[in-house]
Amino acid sequence: MSEDVFHTSGGKIIKLEDDLAEVVVSDGMEVTAEMVDNSERILRQHFQCPCRMLVSRHHSYHYTFSAQQRIADLECVYAVAILSNSRSGEITARIISMFPGKGNWKVNFFSDRASALKWLDKKKQS
Repeated sequence: MSEDVFHTSGGKIIKLEDDLAEVVVSDGMEVTAEMVDNSERILRQHFQCPCRMLVSRHHSYHYTFSAQQRIADLECVYAVAILSNSRSGEITARIISMFPGKGNWKVNFFSDRASALKWLDKKKQS
């Protein structure tokens, strides 16, 4: 399957499979609630929801408080693998994953892409 890429104001969402999205946020971005809402619209329009998500944290960026709350409420996602090449990126992701919200997803953290994708493959729903 060829990858579809959906560009957003803060980065891009790559369709790896019908129910697997890779999210890449641009370097230096401040992720806002509106960006999270826009990303959720893309997921609902172009992916089988609920879906799995690979968050590639290779760039430095941060979230507004309202964006952190919105992320915790994402119901169209059921498994998230966070791929980070820095300790600070992982710490930020771990903090956000602890926000209470409607989203009831499984989260795991990885330093290599192959392991993250293997874990997401195991989480695939039938």
